Amino acid sequence: ARSRPAPGAGASATRGGGLQIPDNGSYRVSWQRPRSAPAGAAALSDNPLAPPAAGPPPRRPPNLSGARSDRALIRSWLALKPSPHTQRAYARAVQDFLNWSGPPPLAAVTVTLLQAWRAHLETRLAPTSANARLAALKSLLAYAQRTGYLPLNVGAALAPRRVPARLAERILPERDALDLLAAAGGRTQGPRNRALLRFLYYTGARLAEALGLQWRDLTRRADGATAAALHGKGGRTRYVALPPACAAALWPLQPPAAEPAGYVFRTRRGRPLDARAARGVVRAAARRAGLQAPVSPHWLRHAHASHALDRGAAVHEVQQTLGHASLATTSRYVHLRPDRSSGHALARLDPRPADDPAGPAGPDTPDPQAA
Repeated sequence: ARSRPAPGAGASATRGGGLQIPDNGSYRVSWQRPRSAPAGAAALSDNPLAPPAAGPPPRRPPNLSGARSDRALIRSWLALKPSPHTQRAYARAVQDFLNWSGPPPLAAVTVTLLQAWRAHLETRLAPTSANARLAALKSLLAYAQRTGYLPLNVGAALAPRRVPARLAERILPERDALDLLAAAGGRTQGPRNRALLRFLYYTGARLAEALGLQWRDLTRRADGATAAALHGKGGRTRYVALPPACAAALWPLQPPAAEPAGYVFRTRRGRPLDARAARGVVRAAARRAGLQAPVSPHWLRHAHASHALDRGAAVHEVQQTLGHASLATTSRYVHLRPDRSSGHALARLDPRPADDPAGPAGPDTPDPQAA
């Protein structure tokens, strides 16, 4: 069937003053100035690809941060971080940058300056630590731009470096982990040190979560089971059931008149145990256990995840115990078993010896010798 002719046959239809569509099906492009041109149209070029005429500069958004100085902005930015640990780490990173750079005002920070600072960090820090310092400064610059304190976010131009995956190197074998727990001791703080290592391993807690544990965070049920409330990243709280071996090491540390807000892990003078002393406890236990690796408290968290998955724990259960926001973070441990791969599971399907020239025989492959 023949198509009906378009209205106004024999004439060409013009759209937008630029594209002329003749009725014969051929197309050509020409540039025509619109009849109702806006003000300033006389400055338009006949070339459609020419840049537009320069106009007034864009208006700068209002400063909604309320800060009148860089110092006030930094205080406002840090106050939004829910964790005191994060506040200290971010403040240290920004202060490190300001000490190194002069310091310049934030409005004078350039991409070139950030690149030079990253190169400086990479000469004295591990790649992960250098990325963390850079991420803190990028967070500050992004906050300054979002609140209108700065017109642009120069930190957006820098992406973090890719860090080689080294997680598999920091996973202790089960035997080494148990030897480490057994080697915890000390002349005066042996019970505390043993309880600390057991808590780190059996709960997979971060060091800051373990050191922040208070007696009111421990709940002993009627059946004798104990659960711990761990206050993690982002102000999130999760509840972890403690195995009997872990709970039995904790309760003897409780003084007779312990206050609910009292810390579980304390020094001889009753002060909260700090991170430096806790790392020393782990290193001393590793030396007594004969471990050559530079074991840190976080290694026990890695060991918890890997050993729990090896023992059949569901990946979502491990995620909830460790407090991972993303299941993808927990799933890394599924693939980090240096002595195992999915090929070992497939090898069980082959009944033939490895040197059999006939090759593997799968479950659905008939055995030619049986024919």
